[in-house]
Amino acid sequence: MPGIDREIVKLWTVATLGTGHLKRWPKRQRKKYEEEHGKKFAVTVAEIRAAMEKKHPVFLTWDDQKITWADLMFAESEAILGTMLTLMDEHGVPSLCVHDSLIVGRPHLALAKGILEKRYQHVCGIKPVLKDKGRQPAPGPSLPRRPPNRRPAGGVSAGPSSATTSRRERKAPQQV
Repeated sequence: MPGIDREIVKLWTVATLGTGHLKRWPKRQRKKYEEEHGKKFAVTVAEIRAAMEKKHPVFLTWDDQKITWADLMFAESEAILGTMLTLMDEHGVPSLCVHDSLIVGRPHLALAKGILEKRYQHVCGIKPVLKDKGRQPAPGPSLPRRPPNRRPAGGVSAGPSSATTSRRERKAPQQV
């Protein structure tokens, strides 16, 4: 929301999705924000509500909706998990879920975005806005890759004895 601190927008959204529209900011929330950010809480509930309702009309009738924050979280998890399973089962592509994002190797980005978009459409009935937050590798020499099927030296090997033996007693990891 232009002109409104992102943290305040998040606070308002979380409160509204969780309990319905606020009448005023809770004192504890206001105080915590001011301590963490070193500045005054400069927006009223009415101001942010008006801006959010203009940008996202669903908030106009939020108090009358039958959907809850838990329903939204479940739908998101279904879309993310379905995408991860499709990537792995049908394409052999591993992925990592971090909050509301998926991390995949750069060569698989388009595939993952396409699957995630279809999953969201299937689960939620809407086309999501997806962003590529891909990070570029840091400049400088790259680290050498270790050969496949070899564990790094000093790695912990799985097995019943690995948790009970001391570092000195452990044998070097076995190749699997």
